[in-house]
Amino acid sequence: MKSMNDRLHGQCLAKFFQVAMVSLTPHPDPGLTRRSNGSAGARPNAFTLIELLVVIAIIAILASMLLPALSRAKSKAQSIKCISNLKQHGLAYKMYVDENRGSYPLTFGWAAAGGIGRTNAYLGGAAANCGGRVSQTNRPLNVYTSNTEVWWCPSDKGGDSYVMEAFDRFGYKSCWELYGNSYLPAWRQADSNFRTEYVNGDASSPQSKSSNTESRIGLKPSNKIIQGDWVWQNDCMTGDTKTHGRDLWHTYQGKRYENMLFGDGHAENYHFPTAMADWITRPVDLNWQWW
Repeated sequence: MKSMNDRLHGQCLAKFFQVAMVSLTPHPDPGLTRRSNGSAGARPNAFTLIELLVVIAIIAILASMLLPALSRAKSKAQSIKCISNLKQHGLAYKMYVDENRGSYPLTFGWAAAGGIGRTNAYLGGAAANCGGRVSQTNRPLNVYTSNTEVWWCPSDKGGDSYVMEAFDRFGYKSCWELYGNSYLPAWRQADSNFRTEYVNGDASSPQSKSSNTESRIGLKPSNKIIQGDWVWQNDCMTGDTKTHGRDLWHTYQGKRYENMLFGDGHAENYHFPTAMADWITRPVDLNWQWW
């Protein structure tokens, strides 16, 4: 069905171009004649006003048909870049675990696994636990990634519903700008919400809030969430216009998707069920769709 639609679309474009080329062909004015010497009464062929208006109309129609396709292509390219980032994060986690006796990182906040420190990071409300001002050198996965830009998602529009005042009142445009990181990991044992078990631990209290282990995640890594787009967990509860659409980073056919990294290192464009909004206190189940 998709290939048939593509063919019809291509045929329509070809027809428009054909009409445009015909319209662009100058037509001689039959009322103009040359004098007997063949030069004095001659006037160059010219476009009529109607022909120019037809060409302008055709160009406008073509543009209206092509712009949505270009927009979809741009969104797809951004999503592919985001998926590539997450795969690099997966490799970074693996190398860290290998060098730290099978343990995942301890970080000073949700955002502090990688990325850059923001000296102007917002610290109000829930943002106080995000670690936006933790320096680049104190973000443990940076040493395993090619550069800090891999922690920026090009589709990042912000939308952290817990700190919407940072976007609405203080002008932050993205989670990258706010925290120096576009990706939210499963952090701290006490915050194993939405049927998702923690991964990283809290560096401010390593004894009571330790990180998870490779042996535990290895029990069922293919559906174990490691991290994803910053809005994957926070904003699934909103169900209203609170975020003004900022939390819709990736959409397809009107549905919201998030790019997610799993324990076996694969990353995918994932659609969470709308019922997830009611699962904040549901227990973790390794045999569920994710854990």
